Amino acid sequence: LIVNNYRVYQVFLPQSAGLVAVDRLKAFDAKLRELITKISAKADELAGQGKDVTAIKTLISTAEAQLSVAQGYITTAETAFTSMTISNPEGAKTLKLEGKSALLEARKNFSEAKKNLKSAVQAIKGLIK
Repeated sequence: LIVNNYRVYQVFLPQSAGLVAVDRLKAFDAKLRELITKISAKADELAGQGKDVTAIKTLISTAEAQLSVAQGYITTAETAFTSMTISNPEGAKTLKLEGKSALLEARKNFSEAKKNLKSAVQAIKGLIK
């Protein structure tokens, strides 16, 4: 009985932590997409003034692609964490590792997207001066 009750913690706690991490990354994704919208609007405004925003548009589209890849990893992680069951602790352990590695890949893509957006903002500041 104690062994069976322990399985609840062995599976439930990592599952909960994984799902919380997934939610946080979804929120971060939404913020980055909002930022992309703002940067795109500013780039369009500058293009309307006759300035060359080709590099900025490239950085934005690269960031969008990286966010799409990250979103795929988030979905994979969410699927892995929600598939964890108490009745199968070994399978849950494998799913936990799969979910964690997907979250790491998503974070890498978010980091790259964030760098590209920072570069785009710097390029915009350079054009405004």
